Amino acid sequence: GFWGREVGHLAGHDLPLVPVQHQYLVTKSVPEVQALKEEIPVLRHLDGSFYLRMERDGLLVGPYESEQTMVQMSEWAQKGVTPGFGKELYPGDLDRLGPHLEVCMEAFPCFQNAEITSVVNGPITYTPDLLPMVGPSMLPNMWLALGFGYGIAHGGGIAKYLSSWIIDGEAPQELIEFDPARYGNWATIDYALEKTRESYGYNNAFGYPYEERK
Repeated sequence: GFWGREVGHLAGHDLPLVPVQHQYLVTKSVPEVQALKEEIPVLRHLDGSFYLRMERDGLLVGPYESEQTMVQMSEWAQKGVTPGFGKELYPGDLDRLGPHLEVCMEAFPCFQNAEITSVVNGPITYTPDLLPMVGPSMLPNMWLALGFGYGIAHGGGIAKYLSSWIIDGEAPQELIEFDPARYGNWATIDYALEKTRESYGYNNAFGYPYEERK
């Protein structure tokens, strides 16, 4: 999580990790949702850059903000996590979510009249390319599994992948894109701050062959 960079420092490892504020909102009961017989899958709206799922008999909507509006915890990345910080949350900012919620209301009319009960805003840690760092580090007997922008969704699969690799001495699948060694000394914290700002806005963007990014 957001302590990953500091834990790495304890072992002399400078990891390019940046905590980013991620917001989602939860609504009260929605009649159309309450009437459903089965739970719907998590939906991703690429144009609106948000995900939507059922939360009991209401809705949960989580936008990924643009490069211009997203908020990085740059002071944490540069100076360390605020001492004593645990499970605290930050104030929600619906103004930043406005453009995404407008698209959501158009795509899901039942959301138009839904009453928001809470806005959750907490830190999630990202790498410069949004992909996690999974595998052996450059230090002996130090394995990494961090930088998961989607949190618990990866937990079971990554635990099985790493445990099999450690026990059998060979990775059970080829996940070269997760290799921690893809970042060298050139990946400074200034670089990480700039690229995570760019990459966060690409969470739900379309990728194209031979695409060149900044």
